[in-house]
Amino acid sequence: MKNNYSSVFGHFKTHLILLVLFICSSPKAQTIQTENISISEGLTSLDIRSVIQDKYGLIWIGTKDGLFHYDGYDFVRFKNIPGKANSLQNDIVRGSALDVDQNIWVANDDGISKYNRKKNEFVNYNLGEQFNLIGNAGGRVFNLLIDSKNRMWAASAFFETLLFDTLSNNWNRVEYLLNDTNRVKIENGMTLALAEDKNKKIWIGSKQYGLMYYRESDSVFIPAKFRQNSAKIDFTANENFITFLYIDPTNTMWITTRSGVFKYNSKTGDLKTLKIYDNFKDEIANYYNSINQDNQGNIWISNNYRGILKFDGISDEFEEVSILRNGKVLGTGSAIILTRTMVDKTGIFWFGTISRGIMKYDPSNEPFLHYTSNESDESGLSNRNIFGLLESKVHPGKVYVGTRGGGLNIFDQTNRTFERINFNVISDQFGGSVRGIAEDDDDHYGLVPGVMD
Repeated sequence: MKNNYSSVFGHFKTHLILLVLFICSSPKAQTIQTENISISEGLTSLDIRSVIQDKYGLIWIGTKDGLFHYDGYDFVRFKNIPGKANSLQNDIVRGSALDVDQNIWVANDDGISKYNRKKNEFVNYNLGEQFNLIGNAGGRVFNLLIDSKNRMWAASAFFETLLFDTLSNNWNRVEYLLNDTNRVKIENGMTLALAEDKNKKIWIGSKQYGLMYYRESDSVFIPAKFRQNSAKIDFTANENFITFLYIDPTNTMWITTRSGVFKYNSKTGDLKTLKIYDNFKDEIANYYNSINQDNQGNIWISNNYRGILKFDGISDEFEEVSILRNGKVLGTGSAIILTRTMVDKTGIFWFGTISRGIMKYDPSNEPFLHYTSNESDESGLSNRNIFGLLESKVHPGKVYVGTRGGGLNIFDQTNRTFERINFNVISDQFGGSVRGIAEDDDDHYGLVPGVMD
C-alpha cells in the first residue's frame, strides 16, 4: 500500500462505533450548546424578559412571575404581596437596571419599582395612577437606562420616554421637538429602545417619530439626521419599529427593528442595512431583540424566533448561530423565542426565552461535533463505523480515521473535511477496514487491516 504519505506497518488498536471529535477552530456556521435553567432549578416562570448582573456577581432575572436573583445555586424571588406597599408592585417584569449604589430598578406593568438592597424593600412608582391612566397595565414600562450622569430614563408603553426627577422623586414626560417651534409631550406613543453613546448623548427609538436623540441645551428629543444617499428606512413604519439600540466602541450604533438589522453613524448620518427579514413581519415576537458584545469583541444579536446572528468583531460579516437540539417552526422560525441576552463578567451568555427559561452558554466549553457518513459528500466521512483513530504529530491538525468498510480517512481540523486514502484490499468482507493506525517520525504511517468484524 503506497500513496503520497508512503507506509510502514505498526500496531495501534482501538475500536469505536461513533466518531465524535472536539474541534477548537472557528466554524463557518456555529452551533452552540447551552445549559437550561428553568422550573426544576427554582424559577416559577419560563417567560424571561430581563437579565442583568450586579457587581457582587448575582444574576437578576425579570419574569412574568416576579423578580429573581440567582447566585449560581439558588433563586430568591421577589413578588407582589397584596397589602404590602414595599413589595414589588407588579409581578410582570419587563426590564431592569442598576444604579451606582447597586439598587435594582425594575420596569413592570404598573410602572417602575426601585429595590433598596440595604433595606430589602421596594419603592414603587405607579405611573398609571400618576398619569390617571385607566385599565390594566396603564403604566407599563419596557426598558430602563441609567446614563453616565446617573440619570434614569424609561421607555414606556403610553408616554414614550420618561425621565426621573430626583428632587421631586417623580417621573416626568420628556418633550419632543418635531420642528423648530413645535415642542410636544407625547401621549399614546411607545418606546422600546434606549442607549447612550460615547459622547454621552441619549438615543431612543420612538414608534411615532423613529430614531431620536436628546439635545441637552434644550432638554428635548429631536429626530436623527440621515445622509441623503444612505439606506432609506422609515423607522416610523410598524415593521421598522426600533426594538433595540447598542453603541459599539467606535461609537457606531447598531439598530434592530421588527424586520431588520442596521448600522448608523451619527457623525456622518450614514445608515447601512445589514439584514432584512421578509417573513413574519407582523408577529408580536418581533419586538424581542437584544444586542451584546462578547469578550472577543464580536457582536451578537439575539433575534426572537429568528435565532442568533454573530458578527465578526464589529464588521458587517456575520454567521447564523444555532443552538444544539433546537428545532425549527414552519421551516424558518426557531423553536426557541429569545428575549433578552446578557454577557456576564466571565464571558458567559445568559439567553432569556419566552418558554424555556434561561439558556446559559459558556464559550469556553465548546460542544462536541458529530460526524457521520454521507454517500453524496466526497469530502465527508466514508463510513460511520470507526475502528481506529490517531492524531498526527507530523502533520498538525490532521487526524487518521480507520473505518469498517470505508478504509482510511484523514480528517482536516481546520476546514473540517475528510480525505479518503485508497489502498489495496486483499481479504475483507466489508470492502476495506482499518483497525489500527501508527505513525513514525519520518512521515510514514502504517495500518492494521481488519479481516473480520
